[in-house]
Amino acid sequence: MAASGTGVSWKARLRCALLRGTPQGLQGAGRCASVDAAKSGHSRPGADNPIHSHSPGNSSVSFARVCAMQISFRGKKVVVTGASRGIGWSIALAFATEGADVAICARGAQGLEAAEVELRRHGGAVFAMPCDLAEASAPASFVAGAVKALDGIDILVNNASGIGMRDDESGWRAGIDVDLMATVRATQTAIPFMEKAGGGVIINISSISGFRAVPRTLPYAAVKAALINYTMGQGLALAPKRIRVNAIAPGSIEFPGGVWDNRKASDPQLYQRTLDGIPWGRFGTPEEIARVALFLASEMGSWVTGQTIVVDGGQLLASRTGPSATLPAS
Repeated sequence: MAASGTGVSWKARLRCALLRGTPQGLQGAGRCASVDAAKSGHSRPGADNPIHSHSPGNSSVSFARVCAMQISFRGKKVVVTGASRGIGWSIALAFATEGADVAICARGAQGLEAAEVELRRHGGAVFAMPCDLAEASAPASFVAGAVKALDGIDILVNNASGIGMRDDESGWRAGIDVDLMATVRATQTAIPFMEKAGGGVIINISSISGFRAVPRTLPYAAVKAALINYTMGQGLALAPKRIRVNAIAPGSIEFPGGVWDNRKASDPQLYQRTLDGIPWGRFGTPEEIARVALFLASEMGSWVTGQTIVVDGGQLLASRTGPSATLPAS
């Protein structure tokens, strides 16, 4: 059934919305362009409210409008920590591609500058700030600077990780200061701005390590478990303020210069053992995490809060039936 006034079925519009930026979506770019052009056929402001999509007479129209329109982030203000490479970079790029104004931070100035240049190519406002989020004042300083530069904040993505792997003082300090406390501090800074604006979205990047015992990386696993619990608590506490809080728990993610790319050379046996423990048969990509972040931040996820979404090709399920190794995703 076609959506009224557009001649485009809701299934086609949903497919184009969800596959935008993927290889399948690029192959069908011509068809999706026609779908995008058909958006001008929408009428009656507010008619895309998903609450009203349950009646048979208007379900396809309303659902199509939600799917086609609400994946766009044009005009939204998105703040991403640890975003010069890997998962954080892919998330920032995905939002910029969908029209958002984006703020990013990272410790390395060179990588940050390159990321800023690429983000600006997509036409939105960009704010980039070098900072070490392990410093107690840095998260609040970055978020406040981003709010000023972008004139607001709609979405906060807490991605930065200290990758605390060794069971010693430095490993625990890196995990607690960056993964946990930087997330708490950035969130505490963002909440008043979101509350004043009438709502917002917070996404915390955890890990499947937070769901299981990982003796090899005790600090990393412990702080990622803490983030999962923090996400549940904040989701409950902030729901009345219309601020949704969710987390993503990636499995083993491979990208140039990342942990698993390095392990391929430094410890090929561990690399292969981990790969063999992933039912999907390959490591994940940062882009696959970014697409889940887009969903959680969009109106398509408007009733999702306090949840942790596992994105791992079945890796966590397999680990519960046999031994496997898990290292940080980023």
